[in-house]
Amino acid sequence: MKDALLALIRSFWGMLLILGFLLLVGGAASSLNVKGTIFTPENRLAMYIGAAVCLIVSVSVYIWEKPNGDRGVAKPVAADYDIKILDPKPGVSVQAVVRVLGTVKKPLPPGYRLQLVRRWETRPDTYYPVQVADIDPDGEHWTADKCYVGGDAGDGRILEAVLVGPDAALLFDTWKTGFEAFLNARKNHDFLFPGIQKFPPDAVVCARVRVVRV
Repeated sequence: MKDALLALIRSFWGMLLILGFLLLVGGAASSLNVKGTIFTPENRLAMYIGAAVCLIVSVSVYIWEKPNGDRGVAKPVAADYDIKILDPKPGVSVQAVVRVLGTVKKPLPPGYRLQLVRRWETRPDTYYPVQVADIDPDGEHWTADKCYVGGDAGDGRILEAVLVGPDAALLFDTWKTGFEAFLNARKNHDFLFPGIQKFPPDAVVCARVRVVRV
């Protein structure tokens, strides 16, 4: 345990991880009704944003620094699972939140999950994780409820079904923690939380659909 803690402290990603958690705790503490210059809504938001950036970067560095032998099972091939998005249909108009339905040919590989992500047409290289899909009892259909599309009327959005391995799940879940803290501080979706610029090696895009905000 001691050696693991020392290794964490000595690593770049470990220091970022510790800093991120300290900022997260500081942001939570700043929500207390305490007078003083540090305990302001602006500082609280800054702490949450700083925590999110540190956590996401630390996880990303950890993933890409891992030796190849530590990456677990081989990367799945999308064609083997024939994952499809059935609803919404391509090009349809949707509300800000949608339910996504689809099919899959066979069980997901061990340690993997199916997750929806969204992209903007105007920023195709930035990804925003949304909901994890539930596989139906028949093993052939899946559902992802309450997928946030965002945007304004006429905006194009791309929804993608992604096979997510352990490393990608760690990154996506860390991003979600930062996003929820950011949203709690802002109380709305008007200010965009930083997205993910690059998928880990064990994330596989299997299907996509373009929709338009109504």
